[in-house]
Amino acid sequence: MKARAWIGVVVLLVVMAAVGWQWRHAAQKRAEHEAMSQSVRAQKDQSHPVTNSPKKTPQPEMQALQKAALEQNQQLQPAANDVTPAPPTPIPLPPTNHFPKEKWGFAGYDTPEAALVSVVAAMRDGNPNAYLDTLAPDEQQRLIIEFENKTEQDLVAKHKSDIASIQAIRILGRQEVSPNEVLLKLSIEGTDRVEKARMMKVEQQWKFNGFIH
Repeated sequence: MKARAWIGVVVLLVVMAAVGWQWRHAAQKRAEHEAMSQSVRAQKDQSHPVTNSPKKTPQPEMQALQKAALEQNQQLQPAANDVTPAPPTPIPLPPTNHFPKEKWGFAGYDTPEAALVSVVAAMRDGNPNAYLDTLAPDEQQRLIIEFENKTEQDLVAKHKSDIASIQAIRILGRQEVSPNEVLLKLSIEGTDRVEKARMMKVEQQWKFNGFIH
């Protein structure tokens, strides 16, 4: 019995020694593996140093928008050498109610009579821009609608036709409807027509606002 007990003790000690050796071997392997991992990470850090992220380059669409905005701002800023053209000098209007065709010219917009002469002069000269400037806003809108599908040359041709037979404009009467509206009764010499023109004051200037039929 004693011999068996000693044999059991010896076997137990051998088993415990084997287990202890395996545990120490595993711990050593783990330590070696951890050391190797740290070495690999250190090598990666050295080969790929951390740097600041590069500044992003704007996309082509954004660059185009920025360029367009810059060009627009530059266009909106007047150049130092830009000079606004001076308005034409009005001709002196004679103290009469009779205006022969050969005397027509830009007479300004200080009075209804002066504005009327400026209207017929622009028609005679075939100057659509000058004619448009002689009109009150309502008459401008009517003209734009009437010639919506026509050309500038169509307007010039119509004015030339309207003016061709006219020899003079005579003012037969003047009716003040309000401080900003005057009606002029006209004799269109050369056509035997009598018309009534509505003249409107717009921003301190008198403009033609069409005929009253």
